[in-house]
Amino acid sequence: MTTGIESWNIDLMSIGPMYPFVGGEILLTAIGVATWLVWHFMQARGENQEVNAEEATYSDPERLAQAMEAERH
Repeated sequence: MTTGIESWNIDLMSIGPMYPFVGGEILLTAIGVATWLVWHFMQARGENQEVNAEEATYSDPERLAQAMEAERH
């Protein structure tokens, strides 16, 4: 596959964009950062719910003793 350009010693603005979506970098970066932040918040919320559920389960001394006994065997 060839570009059809014989010399790169020309004004690059005259040949057009060099890659797709030229000018959309800021939008794509904003979408990427927003997605990353949403994922982190959802992950933290899910982990907090899991920790709270485990705390509720094992806050009862009897259930904690049962869990520790089951782990030994």
